Amino acid sequence: MKVEIYYSPIFHIVVRDMFSAKENKEILKEALSLEDKFLDSYLENGKIDKKFRSNRTAMYDNIYKGKREESILLRSIDKMFQNQQIQEIMGSSEYPFTEISNTNTHETQVSRYGDDQFYKWHVDAIGGTSRMLTFVYYFNETPKKFSGGELEISNTPIYHGELVQDGDVKKIEIENNMMIIFDSHKAHRVLPTKSPKTFKDGRFSVNCWVGKR
Repeated sequence: MKVEIYYSPIFHIVVRDMFSAKENKEILKEALSLEDKFLDSYLENGKIDKKFRSNRTAMYDNIYKGKREESILLRSIDKMFQNQQIQEIMGSSEYPFTEISNTNTHETQVSRYGDDQFYKWHVDAIGGTSRMLTFVYYFNETPKKFSGGELEISNTPIYHGELVQDGDVKKIEIENNMMIIFDSHKAHRVLPTKSPKTFKDGRFSVNCWVGKR
């Protein structure tokens, strides 16, 4: 595990080789076994708008409700929260990272992006949600068969999926077994992905939203 700290355009943490190679492969295998659970994604208002967000998602918390220990992904995430290095680095960073030890809830959603699928500028914490921190973990077939799908983050406010003014934007090239951690209130988007139609060859990512209730 290699941790990298960045301050621009927003404070964010990048962790490469987040999980073991074995865990990484098993997380992909698990997602492929759940292909029929991936449904059209929806917005915070519960509506589907493919002009804003066109990927498909699987809600692991619902799939494994009452049997969390059966999921390699959920077990790996639970173990991550106990990792001393992650805890100390986040605890000595800026707010809201410093609150990691005080959080008491998290949600886990897995996304699959296929050909020409994307997600416009948005934030994860809206209204009264309890989301404070966003953990995004990437996994895919290697060598990867897709291109694009980069994550962009910005320090600029947004409106209706667009930046309201020019600001600093950082494009992050995603890698297998990499995690990015940032403030859930900060604007970000997923650029269009070019991918074969085969489910296993798409771009997979885990969104784990952490906060307080």
